[in-house]
Amino acid sequence: SAVSLAASDGEGTSSVRGRVIYAGQATQPQLVTVHRDSKTCGESLLWETFEVDPATRGLEGVVVSVEGVPPSSDRLVARDIVLESSHCRFLPRVSATTIGSTITFRNSDPILHNSQLLQRDNLLPIRMNVLQPSKVPDADKVLNELGVFEVRCNIHPFMHASIVVFDHPYFTVTDGTGEFQLQNIPAGIYKLRLWHENLGVTEKILTIGEDGATDLTIELKKSETPRN
Repeated sequence: SAVSLAASDGEGTSSVRGRVIYAGQATQPQLVTVHRDSKTCGESLLWETFEVDPATRGLEGVVVSVEGVPPSSDRLVARDIVLESSHCRFLPRVSATTIGSTITFRNSDPILHNSQLLQRDNLLPIRMNVLQPSKVPDADKVLNELGVFEVRCNIHPFMHASIVVFDHPYFTVTDGTGEFQLQNIPAGIYKLRLWHENLGVTEKILTIGEDGATDLTIELKKSETPRN
């Protein structure tokens, strides 16, 4: 379906803002039993793949991007990110960044973690392997491939995170109420792409004008197609 949007954000550019909501029935988070390091991790952990705000039905952790914007002559700005192992969770669970940016692996737990970066649709070879005992310095790595990546701890298999790497700056991740905002997009007709770790990819045609203002609400739901 097509979406028309026009919110002025400076000369010749516009901003895109809105909320992604989950159209299905919100389910109770799944409890995962912890078989190792339960003193730090707890006896069980919530499998937090559907973070839906009860008040707004807003869906957290959706990567929203505008595809097809003509490339700028400006150098792509790095958006360095930190992935922290804290209480046997990766924080944040979902990140998005630009190619060439640095990812900092940080272990804040008093136990050993081994973080592995894998391409989501091609798990081998492992792209990065970061072994971090307790109290070691942060480890910095450069993300030099495009695509959707999964991070796992091979010591604690319930630890998961997702990272999406872009070759353009027109992307963001929805917050705890499903809200997002993208700025400095030139007028034109593009593809609005939404990625969620369980719901896969949803795409809409996006028309951006040069004046006026529109708030956008997008519903996502489960489909029978496999995740991407």
